[in-house]
Amino acid sequence: MADSVRMSGGLITMDENKVNQEWARFRHETVVRTDTLLYVLSGIRMYYQALSTAIVRAHGPDGLENKRARGTFIPPEGMDIRSRPFLVGEPLIDRMSPGGLAEQMVYKSWVAEIYGLWENRYRTNLKEHYGDAPGAIRPRQQVLGDLRLIRNNLLHSESNLSTSDQAGACAILTWFATGEVMQLNFDHVLDFLNQMDWLVDQPMVIGESPEVKVNCWRFDKKAIRASVNPHPRLVSVRPIVGEDDEPEVFRYGASVAFSDGIFGRIAMGIPFGGASASNDGLWNGLTVGCDGYALILPGTEICEPSVLLYEACLSKSNRIEGPGLWSRPYQIRDRSSKT
Repeated sequence: MADSVRMSGGLITMDENKVNQEWARFRHETVVRTDTLLYVLSGIRMYYQALSTAIVRAHGPDGLENKRARGTFIPPEGMDIRSRPFLVGEPLIDRMSPGGLAEQMVYKSWVAEIYGLWENRYRTNLKEHYGDAPGAIRPRQQVLGDLRLIRNNLLHSESNLSTSDQAGACAILTWFATGEVMQLNFDHVLDFLNQMDWLVDQPMVIGESPEVKVNCWRFDKKAIRASVNPHPRLVSVRPIVGEDDEPEVFRYGASVAFSDGIFGRIAMGIPFGGASASNDGLWNGLTVGCDGYALILPGTEICEPSVLLYEACLSKSNRIEGPGLWSRPYQIRDRSSKT
């Protein structure tokens, strides 16, 4: 049954159930592709480690630095093919190294694949289900609009530099300044998922039996116990402003993600004066600063070390039920006067 959404011009019909189903399917397909991306990256890293070990065994520790194993003299495994490229002056270990050609090809494919899902399938379906509701797809559409600019810049720029009218013009996915080399990494993937509100630990069920599919994010508890200082960098923040009828302690918050994949939603109470429309707008300017080790509210003296947010995400005793992970109200405060 269709539900009604009140817009400025009156009531507009929207099939809310179908809308939610489409977003859920889009999220599921994105998570599947992100999981696949991780395994491909893992394979590249494993091949790099094996290649490094083989070079050191054959040529000693100086072999890696001197790149004595140039070209592609080591045949690829698992390929049923009797011919392959023969290269000289193109070290395979460079192409397989972290941040190298292999990883960049995979990241570019992920960006193109995710936006392709949106452009070719889900945007059309959602427009149909939203009916005539103007701007109903926002704010996720703004994130996807930024992804389109980045995709276009990656695929159509010969120099691989961010341009002012494409990746450099992004408002939410501000990954590259104009003129910057577009070097992708998993931080960018986490930021996209966080901005879409798709970093969630509660299982989402897609479809009905016998083809039930489930997706969610799970913390690797063993890896968390083995983590060492300094804590991982903060790579994404999405400001959260609660509804007027919500408890004051949940008025302002932030959805955060760290470079090791830890994420959470932190309720920060009222960090300044009180709740107001002007403060709501100010809070939406929340950003990552200090190279990923602080949360900063531009135009104020509020600067919160990200280590406290990281600890809040991991603290089991402070988690309460709700979408994603929430800590109990955490008061952000001005630390500028402390010595």
